[in-house]
Amino acid sequence: MWWPHPDAFDDLTVTETETGFELSATAGSECAIWLEYFNRTEELHEEFETCFVETLREAADRTLTANSTQEETNG
Repeated sequence: MWWPHPDAFDDLTVTETETGFELSATAGSECAIWLEYFNRTEELHEEFETCFVETLREAADRTLTANSTQEETNG
């Protein structure tokens, strides 16, 4: 899976919905092109959703682990 440049995520908007969340971005922006690509087919959308959620989980785990380690060090 490809990802936009990290600075491009400044354009990404996350909106909470009844079923989870929705991602959007300004038309023509790098994030908008990225989102449009993965919405072209159901298979691409499923790949995106699975990878995006897994990436969020991994980032959360790293953050929690780092915070736990820091607390143990400072404790």
